Amino acid sequence: MSECGVGFPHSHSIVAVPYATPTGGNKVMRSSLVLVFSVLACAVIGSACATDVPPASEATTAESVEAAEQEINDLLDTYIHAVEGLDFDLFLTLWANPDDASLISPASRLSSRPELEGFFQDLRNAYTELRLEPSNVSVGIEGSAAWAAYDWELTGTFADGSPAKFSGWETQVYRRTDAGWRIVHLHYSVPFVVPDTP
Repeated sequence: MSECGVGFPHSHSIVAVPYATPTGGNKVMRSSLVLVFSVLACAVIGSACATDVPPASEATTAESVEAAEQEINDLLDTYIHAVEGLDFDLFLTLWANPDDASLISPASRLSSRPELEGFFQDLRNAYTELRLEPSNVSVGIEGSAAWAAYDWELTGTFADGSPAKFSGWETQVYRRTDAGWRIVHLHYSVPFVVPDTP
């Protein structure tokens, strides 16, 4: 039994084939057979051992997915800090291309840097304090694309001093860039309220 747990059946044996020498005697090619057997045994053992070890590509893939998930979670944390701090400059760093943004909210659809800046300015005018709490976060990765979906609760204080509280759902779509994962699309929504009927 080899160190890799590979055994050779006892029913198989190596047959020495005699050959005639000039003196007329029969001589077994022991050295050649030992060499051939050693080479074959190493090949069999080597291939068997290889089957016990997961392909390097699989391990690398698992590690890269775990690393990507961590990077996306870190990006989401930075996004929350940008919203809570009403930090537009930090918010811009999270986008793959702020000049070609895609943000959909219950109130509007934004697609450029000036529109994103106007959106943040509206937040600054409306609130003096914000706290964004995500929950039930799920992350998916497919090649150079990824997404995160989660529930959120936004609490804070309006500019007039009254309390604010909203909740809803958000999806962020990312693309892998030279600088890491970055947002290419953001969509958040709030529960639909059926209007009162007369």
